[in-house]
Amino acid sequence: MRLASLVSKGQSPDVERWVTTDEVVVAATEGSARALGFAGKLGRLAPGYLADIVFLDLQHPNWIPTNDPTSQLVHTENGGAVTHVMIGGRMIVEHRRLTTVDLAALARDAEAARQRLETVNAPAKALYERLAPVVGRFCPGLAHVPYHAARYVGGS
Repeated sequence: MRLASLVSKGQSPDVERWVTTDEVVVAATEGSARALGFAGKLGRLAPGYLADIVFLDLQHPNWIPTNDPTSQLVHTENGGAVTHVMIGGRMIVEHRRLTTVDLAALARDAEAARQRLETVNAPAKALYERLAPVVGRFCPGLAHVPYHAARYVGGS
């Protein structure tokens, strides 16, 4: 949202042509839902729509003081004030902690995958270590040899 807002300001010095923060938020919510084929189901807080809600801590520095909530959402919120996230009416993040992922199990699985890949890739790594000195000497020397095509923009 921030980028969309800032890019519009860089397109023209005419303030009347700039995208407003209200327009950016509508594009990011209702517009995104429409673009993804979920118009009438997502993108707004209304009866019949899935409850996808991000809850923010208004005591976070991004929100102190709260002057223009829409502008602050677009230009200052960076995820730091997110406390809870609800998707389809189901709490996915509560008190800044994921409720749907067992992080300890994920860490164990990631470490097991790392160890497995280290074992599988050991022969390739050994070959790389044997070839690295040769390649390291060969490539810089190759850069000094005349080449049939320009290597750099504007070069001959």
